Amino acid sequence: MLGWKELAIKTQKVWNIIPENERPNTLIITDNYGEAGAINCYTKGKLTAYSSEASFALWLPENMEIRNIIRIGEASDSNVLNYFSHSIKADSITNIYAREYQTGIYIMYGANALFHKNFWLPYVKKCREYYKYF
Repeated sequence: MLGWKELAIKTQKVWNIIPENERPNTLIITDNYGEAGAINCYTKGKLTAYSSEASFALWLPENMEIRNIIRIGEASDSNVLNYFSHSIKADSITNIYAREYQTGIYIMYGANALFHKNFWLPYVKKCREYYKYF
């Protein structure tokens, strides 16, 4: 698919912005499983991207201590952003022929102590419950 290699390359570059000691606690999450699959494929195992869509929802990490998120897709709303110290748009897909044209690549830094309990675990549970029969 047009734009998927660009997505993977740009995600890898954004990943490299994250300090090396924070990478184990940085989650890459996408709007759809196609984006996650493209990142996983074209970075040749260097990155692991997750999605809350379809069977990818079953693989969302529950026990990961998330400090930062690289978000592929639309900007997160204030319900999510309130759990982070700050967020930036780091890049986007610029190939005008790509299906993912203008899809954003965001970094959300510094998840607070309430993120895991109050947002992440309920979100994972909801996604898994929805897709458990697919």
